Amino acid sequence: MCEFKAVMIYDTVELKTVNKFENVRMVTYSYAIHRDRKGNETHRTEPEPLSSLGWDNGTPFTEKDYNNLQGYRR
Repeated sequence: MCEFKAVMIYDTVELKTVNKFENVRMVTYSYAIHRDRKGNETHRTEPEPLSSLGWDNGTPFTEKDYNNLQGYRR
């Protein structure tokens, strides 16, 4: 998961990304958490798809495939 944080004059916005493996692809979704000056969550946006990753031959792209591409060995 990637996290970004933007501090504004009146509040804070945290941008979050989540990877989900669905329909033989890895889809990356993003949403934002808005907080007031005291750090209380005021609202969240709905997750929106940003990108997807998969094999061009249609075989399932799995979490193991993703980890192998990242250099992780599990």
